[in-house]
Amino acid sequence: MDYGHELWQKHLLIAVPEFRDAYEQHVSEYDGEVLSTVLIADFRDFLIDAWRRSVRGTEDAPLYLGILLRGLDAVDRAILDENPAIEECIMTGFLEGMRSSLQPDESEDFMRLLAPNLRSDLEEVDRFWRDMHTPQFHVMRGIKERD
Repeated sequence: MDYGHELWQKHLLIAVPEFRDAYEQHVSEYDGEVLSTVLIADFRDFLIDAWRRSVRGTEDAPLYLGILLRGLDAVDRAILDENPAIEECIMTGFLEGMRSSLQPDESEDFMRLLAPNLRSDLEEVDRFWRDMHTPQFHVMRGIKERD
């Protein structure tokens, strides 16, 4: 495992100790291995669940809001460190599946909580996938259309 990834995973667990059970389940499911991109996708889903619990208006809502904010801050700080391997992991594991992990009516409310760096990176991911469906994208990449 890349040292940067290992250190970053420890940082996530320090920032959000509530994620430890999910982390240990991940390690167990993958025979002691940590698949960084899958783990950050698990972390994204964990944070989305915390957000949903935070907006329910129940007595424990502030607890879940705190989990969410600490988690988003940890991911944002990782983006700011400018480690290309970790940034790619966040782009592919955390951001690419963000919109599909949220219900359509949830997306904008959740996105407002993202720090500017994460929001900017999410817009970059969105642009990539949107542009991928244009003929210009296929021409640039030398992809031939199917007959």
